[in-house]
Amino acid sequence: MKAILVKFGAAVVFAMLGFLLAGCSTPPANWENRIGNFTYAQAETELGKPAKTTTLDNGGIFAEWVTARNVKSDANTGLDTGMRAGGIEQPLNQSMQITKTEYLDLTFAPNGKLAKWEKVYR
Repeated sequence: MKAILVKFGAAVVFAMLGFLLAGCSTPPANWENRIGNFTYAQAETELGKPAKTTTLDNGGIFAEWVTARNVKSDANTGLDTGMRAGGIEQPLNQSMQITKTEYLDLTFAPNGKLAKWEKVYR
């Protein structure tokens, strides 16, 4: 009987831990649904101060947040061929892995509401 209670208790603990961890994960924002509703103040509350802001000619705001650094991606630099030592033709440039920074660019209309969003890698 004691062994059954120990197994049952362990199962309950693992189940509760699973629910706790599942509750902590936040799904990524659906930026399309936020257009026309989300304000600059809400963006600062959620994302912190932007890395860059610009006041637009129409009175709106362009703001840029750094969302990830050192994002690795494959860059195909081409497969041009050329002669190498010994007269062997080999690729000059090959695919290589480069790191970029991920930015979230948000444009707010003059009324303060989100008008456009874009995720950019540089």
